[in-house]
Amino acid sequence: MTPEPHRLVHDHVVCTGAALALLPIGATLGYYALPTPLQAQLLAQFTPQLLAYLAMGIWASATSGIARQLGLEREKFINGLKWGLLTGLILGCLNTFVILSLYPSFGYDITFLKQTPHGRLPVLLMVPWFICCIAFFVEINFRGFLLGRLAEFERKWRGNPSANSLLPLHCWQQRWCLHSTPSW
Repeated sequence: MTPEPHRLVHDHVVCTGAALALLPIGATLGYYALPTPLQAQLLAQFTPQLLAYLAMGIWASATSGIARQLGLEREKFINGLKWGLLTGLILGCLNTFVILSLYPSFGYDITFLKQTPHGRLPVLLMVPWFICCIAFFVEINFRGFLLGRLAEFERKWRGNPSANSLLPLHCWQQRWCLHSTPSW
């Protein structure tokens, strides 16, 4: 989808908090530096994601035009929802098939999944609509907030304010992210 002409130039929205995206990245790297017994702790496993939501909350409290910056305009939202539901259903079915049919057919045991963080959650939390809500917020946080702020951070770091520049992260984001992702 070609960006509209008015989206090729930054609007008068002041972009703040681009460095906040580095907080969950640092927490993820810190997690892998932890000793194995600490990595097994549930809080340590979810800390990077919790910090990502905290960073997004801090950013949102100091930012205007949040919906536009997250790519949640009405037309993008509806198109992203259609493609997201289709992609999610296809990948969910494929994942279920691989885990429940293909993996055990090779003689592997799948009972280790009971020990994963998701396997330890109460059954009532693992209903499809709750999983869809989780996926929705993870996508907004990752594609809308983290990738957007990293692209903004990269733009500021390289000293190139032009939205038409060929920044590596911007190009990757434009090529691989769904249409619900903002065009920076």
